[in-house]
Amino acid sequence: MIAAYFGLQEKIRVALYVQKAALQFIDGGIRQRYTPSIKVREAGFGIDMNDVAAIVQKRDNKTLSAFKGVEGIARNLSVLLEKGVETSELPKREEIYGNNHFIGKLPKCFWFKDLDREKKNILVKVTRDGYSQTVPKTDLVVGDVAHLFTGDYIPADGIYIYGSMLLIDESSLTGESDPVHVNRHNPFLLSGTTVQDGKVVMLVTAVGMSTEWGRLMDTLNEGGDDETPLQVKLNGVTTIIAKFGLVFAFLSFVVLMTRFLVEKTLHNEFRKWFASDALDILNYIAIAVTLVVIAVPEGLPLAVTLSLAYAMKKIMNDKALVMHLSACEAMGSASCICTDKTGTLTTSHMVVDKVWICEKSISLSGNSNGGNLKSAVSKSVLTVLLQSIFKNTNAEVVKGKGGKHSVLGTPTESALLDFGLLLGGDFFAQRQESRTVMFEPFISDRKKTSILVSFPDGLYQAFCNGAPEVIVKMCDKIIDGSGSSVPLSEAELVNVMGVVNAFACEALRILCFAFRDMNESFDGRQIPVEGYTLLAVIGIKNPVRPGVKNAVQTCIAAGITVRMITGDNIHTAIAIAKECGILTDGGLAIEGPDFRSKTPQEMNDLIPRIQVMARSSPLDKHTLVTHLRKFGEVVAVTGDGTNDVPALHEADIGLAMGIAGTEVCLTFVGLVSKRDRLKQFGERPIERLKIHRKSSSKKKTYNMPGDDGA
Repeated sequence: MIAAYFGLQEKIRVALYVQKAALQFIDGGIRQRYTPSIKVREAGFGIDMNDVAAIVQKRDNKTLSAFKGVEGIARNLSVLLEKGVETSELPKREEIYGNNHFIGKLPKCFWFKDLDREKKNILVKVTRDGYSQTVPKTDLVVGDVAHLFTGDYIPADGIYIYGSMLLIDESSLTGESDPVHVNRHNPFLLSGTTVQDGKVVMLVTAVGMSTEWGRLMDTLNEGGDDETPLQVKLNGVTTIIAKFGLVFAFLSFVVLMTRFLVEKTLHNEFRKWFASDALDILNYIAIAVTLVVIAVPEGLPLAVTLSLAYAMKKIMNDKALVMHLSACEAMGSASCICTDKTGTLTTSHMVVDKVWICEKSISLSGNSNGGNLKSAVSKSVLTVLLQSIFKNTNAEVVKGKGGKHSVLGTPTESALLDFGLLLGGDFFAQRQESRTVMFEPFISDRKKTSILVSFPDGLYQAFCNGAPEVIVKMCDKIIDGSGSSVPLSEAELVNVMGVVNAFACEALRILCFAFRDMNESFDGRQIPVEGYTLLAVIGIKNPVRPGVKNAVQTCIAAGITVRMITGDNIHTAIAIAKECGILTDGGLAIEGPDFRSKTPQEMNDLIPRIQVMARSSPLDKHTLVTHLRKFGEVVAVTGDGTNDVPALHEADIGLAMGIAGTEVCLTFVGLVSKRDRLKQFGERPIERLKIHRKSSSKKKTYNMPGDDGA
């Protein structure tokens, strides 16, 4: 017995050694592949500043996994996640990884400077020396363990450690209004974004100018005052005129002096000089200077200014505000337009576009009251659909003045509630007829929203909606063409997934709705996860503004290339681009990560063919605009948020759309306007902006789209 015991102990010991050796081998392999700089190693760290920053900025899960996740990154940053950074190490960390200060252009006076300092005085809760404390965001260092809550501004790039129900608003970087779910599978947090919901503890991996926000700010410090095409031409004309004037002035002076000297010689007065002779020479110099002065067309700048002022007045009549006169001229020379999608080409308002219910696919496009759907289904099915819409949501319907209703919630939830109201549903009556027992909001892990409600008669009902692949697995019945609940057969399942695929091909956001009536024995302790009846498949889209397609075609006919650059996914971007007429045969649609991975030579080969760029970052947009300008293009860029600022700053013409988020974009007006490029649309969306482009034969006109599609 004792021998057996010691034999078992020996086997366990050998197994532990083998496991330890394997881990050391794997870890050694990683370390062999990656070696930090000598300075970093001497400071006691295991990863360079740029490398740890790139993991978050590139959302590089592969490299993060190679470092054994956030715990491995923490080890390489010499920090314990439970205790945080030691205060004594702060100077060393700032020396190696930098501080959390952003370098921008200096304020014009000391008082704006004080206001800027007060604005940046944001406090952040961190764990240091083993306990929680609050520090200014400028004191954050790489390795800090920061605690963020709903509404907090994310002050640095970092990696998710743990959190709860975390939603991040990345619209300031991507321009997309949909919140991003951050968790262990998508653990990257970027500076400049905000916590829309939930809470998170994160490991700071980059601060200051090393963050994504810092890189964005750095682009605003690049470049100088560029001249508009007209200014270049006027300078050329002025230079030529000045040269001719100088030549004629010199020749005139030479001729007059020659004549003067010849006359002096003929009258034998060459050696006799009088005061009148000096006066004559002075007059000759004055004549030469006068010729130089009158050669310069001093009336030309005034004439140009008056013509641009007239053009600005005409544009203002089209509900557009020109911030700098030179923008009027530059617009007439545009050869390329880089436009955003969300809010510019589209209405920035999600709507239900198609519904599959009772084995019928119903399109709601152009149907203002949903009458075709109400006539296609029975009253009982419509009642259950309205119950599922109004009960299973986090959004609210708010009564406004004049009896108008407004919806508060995420774009998707708002679209569903608008759809329910369109069908004649009563949000408040639906909420009052039952009591919420349990509610599970949408998170990326579950991909569904569920609710359990009880009625006065003691019965329970459960509703669930979410991703098709999740909801279908929870269902064993389906509503057939007659409105009855029947078993979900294999044939029915194939039919449903065919509908889902058809909706997906149209770039619709797809949700499946299901419900379950609970029997009298149900105790109401938890929301059921099976036994549901599939009710409907709903497709939601962000519709294109009226008139956009005609405007794009007019641009193309005028010789102007239109490119769409968006932070949305590639499939939606392609569908919208085809609908607008932007993506043509031979055109290229590319994703931002793929674009930024190309070499400069590959970029030069691809850029002329690029018509759509999806999943683009602000720096991707900036890079594209920079290369287009190097090709000799006069580039116009439309934007409505902070994410568009680098491209607006680099473009020849910046168009700040007065639709959504313009006030954020205008935070940088001082920087952009110094380059005489920003033209801001007024409070109302632009209805029509005529831009004239001169050609060899005639003047072409194209319209930029607005709310009314003019």
